[in-house]
Amino acid sequence: MIDPSDIGERSSEGYSDGETSDDLAVKYPSATGSYDTPKSISLLPQQCLYDLINKVDVSVAENSKLTNLAHTTDQDYYIDQLNKPFLYINSAMIEPIQSVILITTKTYQFSENVSEYLKDTPIIFGWQNIYQMQASDISSNIQTCYRSLYLHLRQHLVFSYVIGLSQTKIDTIIQLRKNCPRGRQMFHFIGYQFPKITNRGISYYPISSTNILSFESLFNIISPPSCFLFDCDNAGIVIPIFEEASKHFVTPSARKTDGNQASDWFCFCATSPGEELPIIPYLPKDFLSQCILNPIPLVILCHILQNYRTSFPTENFPISILNDILLNSQNGEIERNKISLVLLAVADAIASDNLQPFMFKQMFRRDRTTSRMFEHFIVAQHLLQPYGIHPQSHPRLPNLSTHQLWSTLESELSIWVSSKISGRPNIEFDFFNRVLTSFENTMDNGYISQVLLALMCHAPFSGFDGAKRSVILLSQLAARSQSNRNMLSKISIFHAFFARLVSNLSAEELHSISYIVVSLLQCDPNSVFDIRHDLDISALPNALFDRNVNCQTRSLIAAILAAVIDTVKAVEAFCSTAEFFDSLTQEIPIASPQLQLWLLILVKRVFGSFPAISGSFTPSGAHLQIAACLNHKSPEVRAAAIASLTAFIGERGPATALIYLASPLLFDMSFVVRYEFAQFLSRFFELQNLDLSLLEKIQNERNSKNSKNTKNTKTENFPENSEQKIENSEKNENEEEDLTINGIIDKIVGSHVSLERTSDSFIDFVHKCDDINNSEKSDEYLVKAITLYSDILEKDPHPSVKQAGSRLKKAVFEGGEISDGDTDALFNISLRQLVNSGQYKVSEEINEEKPFTFTPFHSNDVPACSAHELLVAKLTDMIPYHVIFEQTKYSLAVASPAKSIIRLDEGLHQFGRLSCTDAAITDLRTTEWDDVPRIIIGSSDGCVNVWEGNHHECSLTFKATTCSANESTYQLVSPARQKHKFATSNFNGGVVLWDADYSQFIGEWKGDKAKMTSLEIAARDDTTVISGYENGLLSVIDTRQPHLFSVSSPNYNLGGIVKIKSSFSSDVIINTMSHTGVYSAWDARMWEPVHYAQINTFVDECDIHPCYSIAILTPNNGNTMIVSSSGKVLCTLPNLKNVSSVAMHPTLPIFACSTQSGEIVSYQLAFSYN
Repeated sequence: MIDPSDIGERSSEGYSDGETSDDLAVKYPSATGSYDTPKSISLLPQQCLYDLINKVDVSVAENSKLTNLAHTTDQDYYIDQLNKPFLYINSAMIEPIQSVILITTKTYQFSENVSEYLKDTPIIFGWQNIYQMQASDISSNIQTCYRSLYLHLRQHLVFSYVIGLSQTKIDTIIQLRKNCPRGRQMFHFIGYQFPKITNRGISYYPISSTNILSFESLFNIISPPSCFLFDCDNAGIVIPIFEEASKHFVTPSARKTDGNQASDWFCFCATSPGEELPIIPYLPKDFLSQCILNPIPLVILCHILQNYRTSFPTENFPISILNDILLNSQNGEIERNKISLVLLAVADAIASDNLQPFMFKQMFRRDRTTSRMFEHFIVAQHLLQPYGIHPQSHPRLPNLSTHQLWSTLESELSIWVSSKISGRPNIEFDFFNRVLTSFENTMDNGYISQVLLALMCHAPFSGFDGAKRSVILLSQLAARSQSNRNMLSKISIFHAFFARLVSNLSAEELHSISYIVVSLLQCDPNSVFDIRHDLDISALPNALFDRNVNCQTRSLIAAILAAVIDTVKAVEAFCSTAEFFDSLTQEIPIASPQLQLWLLILVKRVFGSFPAISGSFTPSGAHLQIAACLNHKSPEVRAAAIASLTAFIGERGPATALIYLASPLLFDMSFVVRYEFAQFLSRFFELQNLDLSLLEKIQNERNSKNSKNTKNTKTENFPENSEQKIENSEKNENEEEDLTINGIIDKIVGSHVSLERTSDSFIDFVHKCDDINNSEKSDEYLVKAITLYSDILEKDPHPSVKQAGSRLKKAVFEGGEISDGDTDALFNISLRQLVNSGQYKVSEEINEEKPFTFTPFHSNDVPACSAHELLVAKLTDMIPYHVIFEQTKYSLAVASPAKSIIRLDEGLHQFGRLSCTDAAITDLRTTEWDDVPRIIIGSSDGCVNVWEGNHHECSLTFKATTCSANESTYQLVSPARQKHKFATSNFNGGVVLWDADYSQFIGEWKGDKAKMTSLEIAARDDTTVISGYENGLLSVIDTRQPHLFSVSSPNYNLGGIVKIKSSFSSDVIINTMSHTGVYSAWDARMWEPVHYAQINTFVDECDIHPCYSIAILTPNNGNTMIVSSSGKVLCTLPNLKNVSSVAMHPTLPIFACSTQSGEIVSYQLAFSYN
């Protein structure tokens, strides 16, 4: 466990463990305390609604645009699986060192040289020649040296120095561990002038065969989490002993954790078993100790000894020369830091290139102290290799002493050490400049090695001139692919990037490093635990509403704040103030769609556990400003809006009004929006104390209606205003109930409301919702609304939404478990979309619509033609009964009674399959928008699914008609050719128009009560929708006239309409084929026949070519035939039996047929005009 004493530690070396200082936390009342208040009967208990509406900009939806983020993926379809906490259990974190015990030999033994030959040579210990020191000064100098080194490595640790080892000292060590029961303890043993350690353990004074501290006992005394450093001969023998001891170690109850604490220990050994440290007088006797804690002097010394010494050195060597280089020279400390940066970059890159990712992340990224020790241990491997010494560690690191990158370091040191006369070069600049040049060149070639990337990750934090350029290049690399981001996440130092983010940066660098941080958080959410406690992050909240900062950059900053909210409580404190809500209300109307999205997600993340206090948001009207986004053109913003409204449902008044304001989202095309709406309702039900005794009354009313065979989707009436009497809302039993989408929404708010994106429509909607809130029966209407919502959501075609609706309904009626917590699904999806959009630099937002180009076709009557078979394919696992060509290709989409769709390429080979519904497929259409093929599927349960590109799941799935789950409807669909929208049929013969770009309901038009059998949006005029019915009626709707409809009934006996096909050759020509064999064309504006022909047969299946005046039809009894617009039979297909479906290609003279035996046959038409 993390020691509580570390929490809030003001240290530049400390790291967060997921908790922060309590003084930054915002205290909330309990959900069952302050929020369990008597209901307020007004949307605004202390403020006039009219005044508040004037404070907010309600035109935000009217002026909205798309976010232009990356598209959703197949993974997003399973949104309930993404509904998991952004942060997972932080089991991989490493506890930092809290205390150190340093053990050296007794003072009088330091000056005793082991050899007569070496009696006049220096004894280097703690970078002091103790041979020339007074015995009384030795211990104090050693203590001062190592205390400062450890405190430089990590502040606020407990340092204890033990001189010599005896039973009394062992008891002292035991007591020291008891005094620091939590946290990692470091046992540091320097074996100079101690007896050589053996498998039995460490000999202590007085030396005897029995006075030995066994390593098993030592392991249990220090006890994990722990760290050991043995700087002595034969040191490697301790590792296998410790490994065996850890298997039998029992964690004290005071330190029990969920993890395997017995294995939580590290060990550094200067030598392998049987090896002895080199007896070279100019090397320090505490070689490994100095290398791990202070490697720069040792690196320089070893380089000099191995490359430049040609004679015996001068007096006081090596102390004198090291002091001259690092201490006495001008800017010595600066030079030392430059070498340190280069050295650590090299060691870090070597480790990343040779270790498994998990091991590298654990030892070199989780804790700064641990990572520094392992980096310096790798340096020790390299320095001791020329002397035949092989240091060992636990966890075991491979021998990295011969990596080729060491030669680069040696060459840099050679230039630096030998340039004393002419002035030392800037080793940091030279090294990282070469790294930057290599990185740019290899990026152009498309491949970056792991070593080079690791070096590059250190460049932004160096002082060379290219640091800014290195940040931009790293962000560009991250934007290219997910694999690049994964590699960057494994190698980069998150806390360093985050610390730089909150420093003073240029606009370009701020954006690039923000994108890097967002990418790292998306790849590894637990990176937030690396953020230091004492880091001042005020620069980020300040930039959030700074309009001098680009909106894209602020979107990235908002995403970062939303990601770190659980660990950096200062963010929560900032977002809980009235000033924040004031700024939010002012920013949302003018922000870019992407910034709007992330501001709303930030609100959702901040108040995910507890709602906001009404006094903080009510004066600014933030809840109304966010509610105005519920009709935003971007489905992501709509989803974020309803998700963020959970922040305002702590008190009954505002919460109840929001329930009604959100009602149009029931029929949103986007399953993400509907899922978030279901989560919003669940959260509302959890926080509000509803009068569930009203459920019995509602159930009785339902049972009464069911007994009269009324439709079980009928909705309850709500009063138009608070004064309206309940009897005024009662309907005549014989009066037909309006079950259109508009009709259901109207009943919720008690009268007609407009669902347009206009300011007046929204204001009118707010007032009517507030009227419900003020009515005497507000409780009853609220419970009725909740039950209605749960009914509709329970029948949703998307499995995740359906499951959420079922849980809600069960909780309402049976008191079941409503959910297993709040949702981060939208946050996880949006974060991935933001990263995948690749915004590594600020770019201009492009929202221009692409002009639609149309190639004119000429419709001439064809005198004669012949059909030539092209390909035949046998489908062994399905019987096709819907077949249709894709728009610009030869490929086909085929539907089967098995409720699945397959795609066939031009060779009739299957290359895609989808099962998206449990109901019968009633219509299948294809279109191509932005060069992406889309298949639109209608099913008998009133649902529509959109399958696009090479995805394996639907991008859209929604309920297109208001029929109930146990009713069957002949669901028709028709895509527009020019704009990204399509029409669907309603169960009552009406037409509904949908916007595919915005994933949003556009409008609804009533139609004939007869069964609709065909639907078509005019190819050259997407404002015209034509529908045909089984009674022979044709209806033409002008969608520029909202909520109006125009039905034309020509005085011709057409019979039931089988097919309607818009002509490509004219803006107004509509071709139709009826069941009685009437082939006609109509002017959709004048509604006059262009041609009219009677074919003497009844037609079951038919398709009409939009470019040529021909149709293919399957008679009731007879051969499939091709006919002209004059009714002339051009050719027949006598060999084609039991045809189940026919399809003409949209532009080419090709058609295809499917048979009940499972065959797909394609044909080429050859025309003859002679």
